[in-house]
Amino acid sequence: MKNVIRVTAMALLFVMCACLFVSCVPATDPEKAVAALKDADYTAANTKIGSIGALLVPDGVENVVTGAKKDSAVTIYYFDESKNAKAYWDEKKDDLKEDYESAGIFGKVVYFGDKDAVNAAR
Repeated sequence: MKNVIRVTAMALLFVMCACLFVSCVPATDPEKAVAALKDADYTAANTKIGSIGALLVPDGVENVVTGAKKDSAVTIYYFDESKNAKAYWDEKKDDLKEDYESAGIFGKVVYFGDKDAVNAAR
């Protein structure tokens, strides 16, 4: 009986942690992220990257969502493949974590900015 309670408690803890992690990242759809930012009174834009814009962003980025309000801002890169997002994150994570309150990766998405702006983009 003790083991059943322990296993159940650990499973519940795992589910709660997973939900918390997923709830703290921006939306995986650029349009939903822009809508969420606008609902939170941010000025937001979704830029689709074409051949010209590819010079200004990391390799593999398809969309860039930006949002700003007073002293709060967020930038979200939507990559074509998770391996490209991971490669960018591995290269830049120390700089992003140092320069921004909140920075992270979730699948094909790399985000960085103020905590309030990142939370607003959910």
